[in-house]
Formats: sequence, C-alpha cells, structure tokens
Amino acid sequence: MRERMIVRQTTSDSYKQIWAPGYFRLFISHSSADKAVATDLVLPLHRLGVDAFVAHQSIRPTLRWQAVIQQALRSMHAIVAILTPRFRRSKWTDQEVGFALARRVRILSIRMGSDERLLDEDVIDALWEVPSLRQRLTSGFVSGLQHANSPKAAMPVFDRLEKASQISAADMNRIESCSNRTAAYSASLLYHRRLKRLIARHAR
Repeated sequence: MRERMIVRQTTSDSYKQIWAPGYFRLFISHSSADKAVATDLVLPLHRLGVDAFVAHQSIRPTLRWQAVIQQALRSMHAIVAILTPRFRRSKWTDQEVGFALARRVRILSIRMGSDERLLDEDVIDALWEVPSLRQRLTSGFVSGLQHANSPKAAMPVFDRLEKASQISAADMNRIESCSNRTAAYSASLLYHRRLKRLIARHAR
C-alpha cells in the first residue's frame, strides 16, 4: 500500500523554526537516491540568500518529521523538482508536488541525467526566469549580502542584485546598512565600489 502524508494544522509562525529569516524559501523535491545532489545545493544557495529545504526521504518519516515537512510545504515560496530517472520512484515526491499545486506555489522542474551535477547557478537562473518570484528572490539576495562572511563571499550576491531592475525601499535600507561593516570590509575597495554603485542605481 502506498504511504501518504498525513495533513496536520500548523501555527502561523511555525515556519520560523525551519527557514532563515529574510531568505527566499525553496523546497527541493527529489528522489532519495538523489539526496546528495540536493544536499550539495544547500550551502551555495544559502550564501546567496536562498534557504533550501531538503527532506530526508531515505528515512521513513515519523509523524513529527511529516509535520516538519508540511510546515516547509505550507510556507515555501517555490518548489524545485529535480527530475532524474529516479524521481518517479519516490514515495513522496508526487505528494510534495501535489501540495504545491494545491497551494498554487510556483513549481520549477530541472531535468538532469543520473550522473550529472546540478549547480546552484542553474537553480537561481530557473527561479529568476519567473517574474512573480523576483521581488522575494531579490529580498533573499539582500539577506545574503547582509550575512556574507567576507567581501569575497559578497561578490556573487552583488552579481545577482545587479540584475534586479527594482529593489524595494525596505531592502535598500538593508543594503545601505552594509556600509557599516568590519575592518575587513572597509579594506575592500571592490566591495565598497560595488555597494555604492548599487545604492546609486536605485537611489529614490
């Protein structure tokens, strides 16, 4: 008999337990056999301001684990389905995608072969192609900039933010706050040059 996810009610702020504040919330749906592919995306995406949720599908979920997965599904901004030949064999991927359909959350499918490697740039590019996601994605990038642990780590975030045609006033305030960083940032001319250019471009 095919197992089914038990639907439970969650509190309005339960998402705070699983998502990084201010980050874009991305649920990654994948076959348990492709867990390594999904897991390898988590850190690179997080550095850009995208918090990726990867469910441990190789383990039969307990009711508690199902509740955590449901919290992520109820509060995600988008879902990416990693379509490999093994995707349809999963007991849970069709239910995750079905949950997204019911919520009318944007579903992106990335098809890849069994031995291919999926890069964080591929995921970000796919998300950016959807106009309705760009504002939230941009806000996530701003969070990534705020939490960058070095000027070098901030460079890929600048690459993304420079593609944004519009940035909200609230996000611009957060960007401007990045001028007041540690001595390591003060010494980076490139960091401050790009920061000032970004602020000037979106000056109101």
